[in-house]
Amino acid sequence: MRADERQEKNTLIKPYNILSKKLKALAIAFLLTLVVSVNAAQASSGGSGGLSTVYHVYIADRYIGVTTDKDSIEDWISSQKQGLQDQFADSKISFSNEMLLIPEQVFNPNTKDKEIFSDIKESVSFQTDAKAVEINGKQVAYLVNDKAVEEMKRQLKLSAVSKEELMAFEMQSTKSLLELNVNETRIIDIEITGNTEMKDVQIEPAALNTASEAASLLLKGAIEEKTYQVQEGDVLGTIASDHALSETELLVLNPALKADTVLQIGQELKVTALQPLVSVKVKKEKRVNEVISFNKEVIEDDEVLEGESRVQQEGYNGEKTVTYEIQEANGTQTSQTITAEPFNRDQHLD
Repeated sequence: MRADERQEKNTLIKPYNILSKKLKALAIAFLLTLVVSVNAAQASSGGSGGLSTVYHVYIADRYIGVTTDKDSIEDWISSQKQGLQDQFADSKISFSNEMLLIPEQVFNPNTKDKEIFSDIKESVSFQTDAKAVEINGKQVAYLVNDKAVEEMKRQLKLSAVSKEELMAFEMQSTKSLLELNVNETRIIDIEITGNTEMKDVQIEPAALNTASEAASLLLKGAIEEKTYQVQEGDVLGTIASDHALSETELLVLNPALKADTVLQIGQELKVTALQPLVSVKVKKEKRVNEVISFNKEVIEDDEVLEGESRVQQEGYNGEKTVTYEIQEANGTQTSQTITAEPFNRDQHLD
Protein backbone atom coordinates (compact mmCIF):
# COMPACT_ATOMS: atom_id res chain seq x y z
CA MET A 1 0.00 0.00 0.00
CA ARG A 2 1.36 3.46 -0.90
CA ALA A 3 2.26 5.93 1.85
CA ASP A 4 -0.46 8.35 0.77
CA GLU A 5 -3.07 5.57 0.85
CA ARG A 6 -1.90 4.52 4.34
CA GLN A 7 -2.10 8.13 5.50
CA GLU A 8 -5.67 8.42 4.19
CA LYS A 9 -6.75 5.20 5.95
CA ASN A 10 -5.04 6.23 9.19
CA THR A 11 -7.06 9.44 9.30
CA LEU A 12 -10.37 7.63 8.77
CA ILE A 13 -11.24 7.25 12.44
CA LYS A 14 -9.63 10.39 13.77
CA PRO A 15 -12.69 12.65 13.31
CA TYR A 16 -14.68 10.38 15.60
CA ASN A 17 -12.12 10.17 18.46
CA ILE A 18 -14.07 12.57 20.71
CA LEU A 19 -13.13 10.98 23.99
CA SER A 20 -14.44 11.51 27.47
CA LYS A 21 -11.94 12.98 29.93
CA LYS A 22 -11.68 9.64 31.68
CA LEU A 23 -10.83 7.79 28.47
CA LYS A 24 -8.34 10.46 27.37
CA ALA A 25 -6.52 10.21 30.67
CA LEU A 26 -6.49 6.41 30.34
CA ALA A 27 -5.10 6.63 26.81
CA ILE A 28 -2.32 9.05 27.80
CA ALA A 29 -1.32 6.93 30.78
CA PHE A 30 -1.38 3.81 28.61
CA LEU A 31 0.81 5.38 25.94
CA LEU A 32 3.33 6.61 28.50
CA THR A 33 3.58 3.09 29.90
CA LEU A 34 3.83 1.77 26.34
CA VAL A 35 6.82 3.99 25.50
CA VAL A 36 8.66 2.91 28.64
CA SER A 37 7.96 -0.80 28.10
CA VAL A 38 8.93 -0.72 24.43
CA ASN A 39 12.17 1.13 25.12
CA ALA A 40 13.05 -1.32 27.86
CA ALA A 41 12.35 -4.28 25.57
CA GLN A 42 14.43 -2.77 22.81
CA ALA A 43 17.28 -2.07 25.23
CA SER A 44 17.27 -5.64 26.51
CA SER A 45 17.04 -7.18 23.07
CA GLY A 46 19.40 -4.75 21.41
CA GLY A 47 16.85 -3.70 18.73
CA SER A 48 13.27 -3.80 17.56
CA GLY A 49 13.40 -7.16 15.81
CA GLY A 50 10.36 -9.38 16.43
CA LEU A 51 8.09 -6.52 17.55
CA SER A 52 4.56 -6.35 16.10
CA THR A 53 1.97 -3.60 16.34
CA VAL A 54 -1.40 -4.36 17.94
CA TYR A 55 -4.30 -1.98 18.55
CA HIS A 56 -6.39 -1.65 21.69
CA VAL A 57 -9.98 -0.85 20.64
CA TYR A 58 -12.27 1.40 22.68
CA ILE A 59 -15.85 2.28 21.70
CA ALA A 60 -17.31 4.98 23.92
CA ASP A 61 -16.01 4.09 27.39
CA ARG A 62 -16.02 0.34 26.71
CA TYR A 63 -12.85 -1.62 26.03
CA ILE A 64 -13.49 -4.01 23.15
CA GLY A 65 -10.14 -5.80 23.05
CA VAL A 66 -6.89 -5.99 21.12
CA THR A 67 -6.43 -6.64 17.40
CA THR A 68 -3.75 -6.59 14.73
CA ASP A 69 -6.25 -6.08 11.88
CA LYS A 70 -6.60 -2.30 11.81
CA ASP A 71 -6.97 -2.22 8.01
CA SER A 72 -10.06 -4.45 8.00
CA ILE A 73 -11.71 -2.27 10.67
CA GLU A 74 -11.03 0.92 8.72
CA ASP A 75 -12.13 -0.61 5.40
CA TRP A 76 -15.41 -1.83 6.94
CA ILE A 77 -16.14 1.52 8.59
CA SER A 78 -15.41 3.33 5.32
CA SER A 79 -17.68 1.04 3.28
CA GLN A 80 -20.51 1.25 5.83
CA LYS A 81 -20.35 5.01 5.94
CA GLN A 82 -20.17 5.32 2.15
CA GLY A 83 -23.10 2.94 1.73
CA LEU A 84 -25.24 5.02 4.07
CA GLN A 85 -24.08 8.21 2.38
CA ASP A 86 -25.13 6.82 -1.01
CA GLN A 87 -28.50 5.73 0.36
CA PHE A 88 -29.17 9.04 2.13
CA ALA A 89 -27.43 11.38 -0.28
CA ASP A 90 -28.51 14.66 1.33
CA SER A 91 -27.50 13.64 4.86
CA LYS A 92 -24.17 13.88 6.67
CA ILE A 93 -23.27 10.50 8.15
CA SER A 94 -21.09 10.25 11.26
CA PHE A 95 -20.41 7.93 14.18
CA SER A 96 -22.98 7.96 16.95
CA ASN A 97 -20.41 6.72 19.49
CA GLU A 98 -16.73 7.34 20.25
CA MET A 99 -14.04 5.06 18.89
CA LEU A 100 -10.30 4.89 19.51
CA LEU A 101 -7.51 2.59 18.34
CA ILE A 102 -4.42 2.76 20.59
CA PRO A 103 -1.27 1.16 19.12
CA GLU A 104 1.18 -0.94 21.11
CA GLN A 105 4.31 -2.81 20.03
CA VAL A 106 4.59 -6.30 21.49
CA PHE A 107 6.52 -9.54 20.99
CA ASN A 108 4.55 -12.53 19.70
CA PRO A 109 1.01 -10.98 19.74
CA ASN A 110 -1.85 -13.32 20.61
CA THR A 111 -5.09 -11.70 19.40
CA LYS A 112 -8.58 -12.83 18.45
CA ASP A 113 -9.07 -10.57 15.44
CA LYS A 114 -12.28 -12.19 14.18
CA GLU A 115 -14.02 -11.95 17.55
CA ILE A 116 -12.94 -8.32 18.00
CA PHE A 117 -14.06 -7.44 14.47
CA SER A 118 -17.46 -9.04 15.10
CA ASP A 119 -17.84 -7.11 18.35
CA ILE A 120 -16.97 -3.85 16.59
CA LYS A 121 -19.64 -4.48 13.94
CA GLU A 122 -22.26 -4.93 16.66
CA SER A 123 -21.08 -1.94 18.68
CA VAL A 124 -20.56 0.70 15.99
CA SER A 125 -23.56 2.74 14.84
CA PHE A 126 -23.98 5.78 12.64
CA GLN A 127 -26.08 8.91 12.89
CA THR A 128 -27.10 11.90 10.82
CA ASP A 129 -28.33 15.41 11.50
CA ALA A 130 -32.07 15.78 10.95
CA LYS A 131 -35.08 18.03 11.46
CA ALA A 132 -37.59 16.51 13.85
CA VAL A 133 -41.28 17.35 13.36
CA GLU A 134 -42.59 17.76 16.89
CA ILE A 135 -46.33 17.85 17.63
CA ASN A 136 -47.41 18.71 21.17
CA GLY A 137 -43.93 17.85 22.41
CA LYS A 138 -43.78 14.45 20.65
CA GLN A 139 -41.48 13.77 17.69
CA VAL A 140 -43.52 12.15 14.92
CA ALA A 141 -41.30 12.41 11.80
CA TYR A 142 -37.72 13.18 10.77
CA LEU A 143 -36.57 15.07 7.69
CA VAL A 144 -33.06 15.37 6.33
CA ASN A 145 -32.87 19.18 5.99
CA ASP A 146 -34.78 22.46 5.59
CA LYS A 147 -35.44 21.76 1.91
CA ALA A 148 -37.25 18.56 2.87
CA VAL A 149 -39.26 20.47 5.49
CA GLU A 150 -40.48 22.91 2.83
CA GLU A 151 -41.38 20.01 0.52
CA MET A 152 -43.38 18.40 3.35
CA LYS A 153 -45.36 21.65 3.74
CA ARG A 154 -45.98 21.69 0.00
CA GLN A 155 -47.26 18.09 0.14
CA LEU A 156 -49.60 19.06 2.98
CA LYS A 157 -51.03 21.89 0.90
CA LEU A 158 -51.46 19.57 -2.09
CA SER A 159 -53.63 17.33 0.09
CA ALA A 160 -56.20 20.14 0.08
CA VAL A 161 -55.77 21.82 -3.32
CA SER A 162 -54.66 20.82 -6.81
CA LYS A 163 -51.21 21.54 -8.25
CA GLU A 164 -52.76 24.12 -10.58
CA GLU A 165 -54.55 25.87 -7.72
CA LEU A 166 -51.41 25.92 -5.59
CA MET A 167 -49.32 27.30 -8.45
CA ALA A 168 -51.86 30.05 -9.11
CA PHE A 169 -52.00 30.91 -5.41
CA GLU A 170 -48.21 31.13 -5.13
CA MET A 171 -47.98 33.38 -8.19
CA GLN A 172 -50.71 35.83 -7.26
CA SER A 173 -50.10 38.98 -5.26
CA THR A 174 -52.60 39.69 -2.49
CA LYS A 175 -52.04 43.43 -2.97
CA SER A 176 -53.12 43.49 -6.59
CA LEU A 177 -55.92 40.94 -6.89
CA LEU A 178 -58.24 41.65 -9.78
CA GLU A 179 -61.99 41.48 -9.36
CA LEU A 180 -63.34 38.01 -9.89
CA ASN A 181 -65.36 37.23 -12.98
CA VAL A 182 -68.64 35.38 -12.66
CA ASN A 183 -68.15 31.62 -12.12
CA GLU A 184 -64.53 32.15 -11.08
CA THR A 185 -63.01 30.75 -7.86
CA ARG A 186 -59.61 31.49 -6.39
CA ILE A 187 -57.64 30.67 -3.25
CA ILE A 188 -56.85 33.65 -1.05
CA ASP A 189 -55.09 31.83 1.82
CA ILE A 190 -53.64 28.44 2.78
CA GLU A 191 -52.64 27.85 6.39
CA ILE A 192 -51.20 24.79 8.13
CA THR A 193 -52.26 24.84 11.77
CA GLY A 194 -51.31 22.68 14.73
CA ASN A 195 -48.92 22.82 17.67
CA THR A 196 -45.93 22.08 15.45
CA GLU A 197 -42.23 22.73 16.03
CA MET A 198 -39.10 21.83 14.08
CA LYS A 199 -36.08 20.75 16.14
CA ASP A 200 -32.50 19.87 15.23
CA VAL A 201 -31.70 16.29 16.27
CA GLN A 202 -29.33 13.42 15.51
CA ILE A 203 -30.86 10.08 14.58
CA GLU A 204 -30.06 6.80 12.86
CA PRO A 205 -30.30 7.31 9.08
CA ALA A 206 -32.93 4.56 8.77
CA ALA A 207 -35.33 6.68 10.83
CA LEU A 208 -35.45 9.44 8.19
CA ASN A 209 -38.77 10.06 6.43
CA THR A 210 -39.35 11.42 2.95
CA ALA A 211 -41.36 14.63 2.67
CA SER A 212 -44.37 12.66 1.39
CA GLU A 213 -44.14 10.15 4.25
CA ALA A 214 -43.97 12.93 6.83
CA ALA A 215 -46.98 14.74 5.33
CA SER A 216 -48.96 11.49 5.29
CA LEU A 217 -48.13 10.82 8.96
CA LEU A 218 -49.31 14.30 9.96
CA LEU A 219 -52.56 14.00 8.00
CA LYS A 220 -53.31 10.44 9.09
CA GLY A 221 -52.77 11.43 12.69
CA ALA A 222 -52.76 9.49 15.91
CA ILE A 223 -55.31 7.22 17.50
CA GLU A 224 -57.35 8.98 20.17
CA GLU A 225 -59.85 7.34 22.48
CA LYS A 226 -63.40 8.66 22.21
CA THR A 227 -66.81 7.71 23.53
CA TYR A 228 -69.90 6.86 21.51
CA GLN A 229 -73.46 7.02 22.79
CA VAL A 230 -75.60 4.07 21.70
CA GLN A 231 -78.49 4.98 19.43
CA GLU A 232 -81.71 3.09 18.70
CA GLY A 233 -81.02 0.13 16.42
CA ASP A 234 -77.28 -0.02 17.15
CA VAL A 235 -75.50 -3.36 17.50
CA LEU A 236 -71.86 -4.05 18.33
CA GLY A 237 -70.95 -4.94 14.76
CA THR A 238 -72.22 -1.70 13.22
CA ILE A 239 -70.69 0.47 15.95
CA ALA A 240 -67.33 -1.25 15.46
CA SER A 241 -67.51 -0.89 11.67
CA ASP A 242 -68.46 2.79 11.88
CA HIS A 243 -65.29 3.45 13.90
CA ALA A 244 -62.91 1.30 11.81
CA LEU A 245 -62.72 -1.37 14.51
CA SER A 246 -63.33 -5.09 14.58
CA GLU A 247 -65.93 -6.36 17.01
CA THR A 248 -63.15 -8.00 19.03
CA GLU A 249 -61.26 -4.69 19.28
CA LEU A 250 -64.42 -2.95 20.45
CA LEU A 251 -64.91 -5.57 23.17
CA VAL A 252 -61.28 -5.11 24.31
CA LEU A 253 -61.89 -1.39 24.65
CA ASN A 254 -65.03 -2.11 26.71
CA PRO A 255 -64.22 -5.03 29.05
CA ALA A 256 -67.67 -4.95 30.65
CA LEU A 257 -69.25 -5.94 27.32
CA LYS A 258 -69.66 -9.43 25.90
CA ALA A 259 -70.58 -10.49 22.39
CA ASP A 260 -74.19 -11.18 23.46
CA THR A 261 -74.61 -8.03 25.58
CA VAL A 262 -77.87 -6.20 24.88
CA LEU A 263 -76.99 -2.55 24.33
CA GLN A 264 -79.04 0.16 26.00
CA ILE A 265 -79.95 3.43 24.26
CA GLY A 266 -77.75 6.18 25.71
CA GLN A 267 -75.07 3.75 26.89
CA GLU A 268 -71.55 5.09 26.36
CA LEU A 269 -68.91 2.92 24.71
CA LYS A 270 -65.21 3.58 24.26
CA VAL A 271 -64.18 3.82 20.63
CA THR A 272 -61.05 5.05 18.87
CA ALA A 273 -60.57 7.32 15.91
CA LEU A 274 -57.62 8.67 13.94
CA GLN A 275 -57.27 12.40 14.48
CA PRO A 276 -55.08 14.45 12.09
CA LEU A 277 -52.09 16.06 13.80
CA VAL A 278 -52.34 19.18 11.63
CA SER A 279 -55.11 20.97 9.80
CA VAL A 280 -54.69 22.41 6.31
CA LYS A 281 -57.08 25.37 6.16
CA VAL A 282 -57.97 26.87 2.80
CA LYS A 283 -59.84 30.11 2.25
CA LYS A 284 -61.41 30.64 -1.16
CA GLU A 285 -63.62 33.23 -2.79
CA LYS A 286 -66.15 32.46 -5.51
CA ARG A 287 -68.39 34.69 -7.61
CA VAL A 288 -71.61 33.32 -9.10
CA ASN A 289 -74.90 34.49 -10.58
CA GLU A 290 -77.95 33.38 -8.66
CA VAL A 291 -81.59 33.48 -9.70
CA ILE A 292 -84.01 35.74 -7.79
CA SER A 293 -87.38 34.06 -8.04
CA PHE A 294 -90.33 36.37 -8.60
CA ASN A 295 -93.09 36.52 -6.02
CA LYS A 296 -96.52 35.19 -6.93
CA GLU A 297 -99.52 37.02 -5.55
CA VAL A 298 -103.12 35.72 -5.80
CA ILE A 299 -105.87 38.37 -5.88
CA GLU A 300 -109.58 37.54 -5.56
CA ASP A 301 -111.59 38.92 -8.50
CA ASP A 302 -115.38 38.69 -8.67
CA GLU A 303 -115.24 38.99 -12.43
CA VAL A 304 -113.43 35.67 -12.81
CA LEU A 305 -115.61 32.58 -12.80
CA GLU A 306 -115.14 30.06 -10.01
CA GLY A 307 -112.49 27.48 -10.90
CA GLU A 308 -110.83 29.75 -13.43
CA SER A 309 -107.81 32.06 -13.09
CA ARG A 310 -106.32 34.92 -15.03
CA VAL A 311 -102.76 36.25 -15.15
CA GLN A 312 -102.87 39.96 -14.56
CA GLN A 313 -99.11 40.50 -14.99
CA GLU A 314 -96.40 38.07 -16.02
CA GLY A 315 -93.65 37.54 -13.44
CA TYR A 316 -90.01 37.19 -14.34
CA ASN A 317 -87.05 35.88 -12.36
CA GLY A 318 -84.27 38.28 -11.55
CA GLU A 319 -80.57 37.59 -11.14
CA LYS A 320 -77.97 38.67 -8.62
CA THR A 321 -74.20 38.39 -8.61
CA VAL A 322 -72.89 37.12 -5.29
CA THR A 323 -69.35 36.68 -3.93
CA TYR A 324 -68.87 33.95 -1.34
CA GLU A 325 -66.00 33.30 1.06
CA ILE A 326 -65.54 29.56 1.54
CA GLN A 327 -63.56 27.99 4.39
CA GLU A 328 -62.22 24.41 4.17
CA ALA A 329 -60.26 22.25 6.60
CA ASN A 330 -58.43 19.14 5.34
CA GLY A 331 -60.55 19.14 2.20
CA THR A 332 -63.94 19.51 3.94
CA GLN A 333 -65.98 22.71 3.64
CA THR A 334 -66.61 24.22 7.06
CA SER A 335 -68.35 27.49 6.17
CA GLN A 336 -69.65 29.64 3.34
CA THR A 337 -70.56 33.29 3.81
CA ILE A 338 -71.62 36.06 1.43
CA THR A 339 -69.04 38.83 1.28
CA ALA A 340 -70.54 40.96 -1.53
CA GLU A 341 -73.76 41.38 -3.53
CA PRO A 342 -72.74 44.05 -6.05
CA PHE A 343 -75.93 44.37 -7.99
CA ASN A 344 -79.26 42.78 -8.96
CA ARG A 345 -80.78 42.73 -12.41
CA ASP A 346 -83.87 41.37 -14.11
CA GLN A 347 -83.57 38.60 -16.62
CA HIS A 348 -86.46 40.14 -18.63
CA LEU A 349 -87.66 43.69 -19.04
CA ASP A 350 -91.10 44.65 -20.42
